[in-house]
Amino acid sequence: MVSEKLTTLDDEHEAENAEEILSYNTELSSDSYELIGSRLIVKGHSHSRVLYRKSDGRISSMEYDTPFSQLFDCEENADIADIAFILLPAGEYYEIIDGAISMELRVVSQLVCYENKEISCVTDAYACGCEYELEEEKRQISVQRDKNKLNKSVTAVYDLPADAASVYVSSVKFGKITPAGSGINVPLVINAMYADKENNLYAFRVRENTEFEDVQCDNAEVILASINCGLIGGKAQFEAKIELQCTESRIDEFTAVTAMKLNTDAKPIKSPSLYIVRAENSDIWSISKKYGADQNRIKAINEICDDDDIRGRMLLIPKS
Repeated sequence: MVSEKLTTLDDEHEAENAEEILSYNTELSSDSYELIGSRLIVKGHSHSRVLYRKSDGRISSMEYDTPFSQLFDCEENADIADIAFILLPAGEYYEIIDGAISMELRVVSQLVCYENKEISCVTDAYACGCEYELEEEKRQISVQRDKNKLNKSVTAVYDLPADAASVYVSSVKFGKITPAGSGINVPLVINAMYADKENNLYAFRVRENTEFEDVQCDNAEVILASINCGLIGGKAQFEAKIELQCTESRIDEFTAVTAMKLNTDAKPIKSPSLYIVRAENSDIWSISKKYGADQNRIKAINEICDDDDIRGRMLLIPKS
């Protein structure tokens, strides 16, 4: 299932003596999903970072989360293996109204659902009392999509002028994720501002790279969990905690039987009409195939149930 919807989020937070919004940034994240009947409920949140000037000229900042959910119609009791939920900001509006910072955010939600599918095929076969030739071919199937979450802290430092009095984060962006040896490299860009002693604002940018080791995946997404900044010894210091979400497709290779052909040239093999053997394992199929016998007859004669552990038992194997 593929679907797209437009959502509008409204939120408001008190900001004492707020006079002018200087910058704002919004980050969107999906959190969870739940299928209830024919409704798929996807939950997420927006994280807002607002920098504003107060009426006395001082600079202040505000951060807050706004949760939201989105409903999608799907088939009754659909068998969903996984979803890809992409959130795109279509419009961001921040303004100061009656001493509060008001936000209106328009979000485009794109949803792709992956179904569970079962594929049946014959991987082994034998015939009782006859010799057959099996025609086989190698096949591959994606049996599972594993999701991994890895967390890492990144520290960045930037030299500021001597008159810097405070520092603020405007936004955080991630660059293109690239392979790096046995892992992947994640570029990090921090857009920030510092204020001098007279509350004048200056923008600057910090770039940093972090590497996740021993990570191999088909799809990777980086989410900013948190970021802290401070002014220490004339330097702007940033500590960002990032979360890497990666999906790995596991491929299983197997041999499928595509046809069985009776070998009419084969000479019949003389064999006893009854074998008495000790079971090495509980696999009736392999025992039946080894002696060319019918597994249902073996189970009936030896009074074997499906869940019985027959390892070490003496079995009567009738010739078919």
